[in-house]
Amino acid sequence: MVDGKRSRIGRIDLHVEVTPVSYERLTGNELPSETSADIAARVQRAREMQEARFKDNPNIFNNVQMPSRMVREVCQVNQAGLMLVKKVMEKLQLSARAYDRILKVARTAADPRPNFQSHSFIPNIQQGKRTP
Repeated sequence: MVDGKRSRIGRIDLHVEVTPVSYERLTGNELPSETSADIAARVQRAREMQEARFKDNPNIFNNVQMPSRMVREVCQVNQAGLMLVKKVMEKLQLSARAYDRILKVARTAADPRPNFQSHSFIPNIQQGKRTP
């Protein structure tokens, strides 16, 4: 405890919901709708976007390296997203560092997907528990 207050955990775990795949689809001859090449191209686009974003910052190459002041500039969240982040922050008593991480992950998830709603995953954030 610090000054009588419970210390905050700076680590968060992210849980991503995925659509279940039916047994029939898994065992059928159907080809996946997105190939490994498609995924690699999407990742490359995200890397290129980050490279362009940080071209004027010689020591920053990707979203995870952004300092806090830059996170607020680059990771704009709409009002609905801000309300969700506020709820999560209060409920889980997350630290300022966790707040920055949430926004960085949202920005990274949104980079390769033009229609991605960054705030849509925020309700699924759960506080990480350290295991011995």
